[in-house]
Amino acid sequence: MELRNVKTFIKVAELDSFSNAGRSLGYAQSTVTLQMKQLEEEMGVPLFERKGRKIRLSQKGYEFLVYANELVKCEAEAIQSISHEDKPAGELQIGILESLSVSEYTNMFKEYMKAYPQVILIVKIATTLELMEMLEKGMLDIIILLDRKVFNSNWEVPFERKEKIVFFCSPQHPMADRQVTLRELSKEKFLLTEKGCNYRQVFEEILAEQRLEVKYGLDIGSTNTIIDYVKDELGISLLPEFNLKRDLQKHAISEILVNDCNIVLYIQVILNRHRWVSPSMKAFLSIFSNYF
Repeated sequence: MELRNVKTFIKVAELDSFSNAGRSLGYAQSTVTLQMKQLEEEMGVPLFERKGRKIRLSQKGYEFLVYANELVKCEAEAIQSISHEDKPAGELQIGILESLSVSEYTNMFKEYMKAYPQVILIVKIATTLELMEMLEKGMLDIIILLDRKVFNSNWEVPFERKEKIVFFCSPQHPMADRQVTLRELSKEKFLLTEKGCNYRQVFEEILAEQRLEVKYGLDIGSTNTIIDYVKDELGISLLPEFNLKRDLQKHAISEILVNDCNIVLYIQVILNRHRWVSPSMKAFLSIFSNYF
């Protein structure tokens, strides 16, 4: 089994396209097609489901993807081990939530890139479930979540910290800096992150427990857009406190104090305890510790 073919398979799985994978790797589409055919012949099973021009991984393809990522990781580990090279190098794949990616942690990525220019830093933004799935499949080295505490016997959590979720509005809003009940709050128009977002999900569960509903004025995956729209008095919202600190200090927005709704989640840095921790990963965790 050629490792080159395995690497191509991983790229095809990521992009769901032979042609896009070819462009990304600098191969002709015919080369990618041939490599995947060779791989399927070696495995003795179809790794892809083909419907017209569209492709996606078969069940066996998903199973092989886990091993494919392990093979590539093992290659990198062997090269660094044999060469006695303990300096960070190669690729480092980090998965992070959108709300974290537009916070103070962006400075952490800049610091890492300046300190280790020889490392190719790949940052993927996705939901909690998507990030956990990619970590399980070996597609990511480290994930950074903001959620309720998660547990998996295969995972190691070197960093964990509580984070408050804050309700906020424009300074001109009648609820600015006031104490209100959840029932009062539920009558307002909400601008929220997309459905499936962890703190939105917790909020909706609390509403359901009290048999309450809210009116949605916006459903969007951009934290910064929500903050801007709240400033323009288009509605109220809730976001992690770290996303709001600067605007709260400038009095560009105001906190709403909700007596009967306290949402606390956890920033969690997670890696797979059964996988090799590369020098690039160790260096990243060291820099991350300065932000915790």
